Amino acid sequence: MGDAVDEARALGHLLGDAAAGLARAVRISHTEASALVDAVVPGRLRPWRPVTRATTAGVYAAITLGARTLPVAAAETAVLAGRAERLAPSRSGFGRAFLAAANGLWSPIVDRHPPLVIAMRVRTGVDDLVLTETRIEEAFPDHTRRLVVFVHGMVTDDSSWHRPAPSVGVEGHSTEERATYGHRLRHDAGATAVFVRYNSGRAVETNGRSLAELLEALTDLWPTDVDVVDLVGHSMGGLVAVAAVRHATATSMRWTRRPGLVVTLGTPHHGAPLARIVRSGTRLLTRVPVVGPVVDAVRPRTEGGEDLCEDPGARDPGAPRGAVRVTAVAATRFGTSGHRLLESIGDGMVPTHSAQARSAVALDVDPRHVEGAGHLRLLNHPDVYRALVSLLRR
Repeated sequence: MGDAVDEARALGHLLGDAAAGLARAVRISHTEASALVDAVVPGRLRPWRPVTRATTAGVYAAITLGARTLPVAAAETAVLAGRAERLAPSRSGFGRAFLAAANGLWSPIVDRHPPLVIAMRVRTGVDDLVLTETRIEEAFPDHTRRLVVFVHGMVTDDSSWHRPAPSVGVEGHSTEERATYGHRLRHDAGATAVFVRYNSGRAVETNGRSLAELLEALTDLWPTDVDVVDLVGHSMGGLVAVAAVRHATATSMRWTRRPGLVVTLGTPHHGAPLARIVRSGTRLLTRVPVVGPVVDAVRPRTEGGEDLCEDPGARDPGAPRGAVRVTAVAATRFGTSGHRLLESIGDGMVPTHSAQARSAVALDVDPRHVEGAGHLRLLNHPDVYRALVSLLRR
């Protein structure tokens, strides 16, 4: 990410481009609607039509120009007034959530504004960690020889792991101490929690390679020798974690010499039906007159989103059988597992079959289940934390 001034200016240009694009889409929709009326109502009954057509074109040109320039002017004004910090999205929780969503849903558009592009980085608080021996030791003063790396899902960031949760039920901690379970692993399992942030709009394989390379650099500079690196991925993060292990193993990276845990939480190992519905629905609507241009302007268009529509195993049928051992945690939002309808609903976003990777030939799966939990609830669920601590203690 760039500094505050660069971010503020890039945000102004991004919002200007988006607003102008939407204005153009509305103009096209208006033109299509007018064409339908013109086909029904003869022109002789509307002699004023050429005048209104020209007036409408002028109005839309003015609106498009204003939509493009006003956000840019506002950003420049904030910079000149010395208030770029207030406008820089990385400086606020809402801004960081906006960046995560924009990168995850419309990365080709965000890519045109480099200061707003999210890169694969280790996070400390709300900042990217510069990987030097000194910075790492300052960021992890209680470092251990075991790292547990948390990988978030699509259109979210590392803050998704820090939502308050109810009592986790691990002995010796108050509810407040257990609110964000990642930070308790040092005491409960002798491990150091490491949180990463990445651009979820990128392809899963691309993010997997980036994560593998990041962990290689991190472990090389870690203050002590690293014995084991474990990965915990939520939703798309689980796919990225598996891709990272596969890439690191194939290229003989040092951090995979002693295999660690790979725990996936609500991960669509065989794709997510909701993602397929969104893709099919938006593609269908783009062909509908009048509404199509607006839908096309706002629809998601990222490689990461496309990956959630497919079965990763089907894209690489030559992968060795059981190449990666995965503890795959699924949830049923309503009732218990075993009921076909409830399992098809799963956690509300990912069916049980997909979350437990039941047909994944390239994975050696240890399936787990959590009852009565939604997709996001898996991030901070007490049963998930207890299971994770138990696995780490073995």
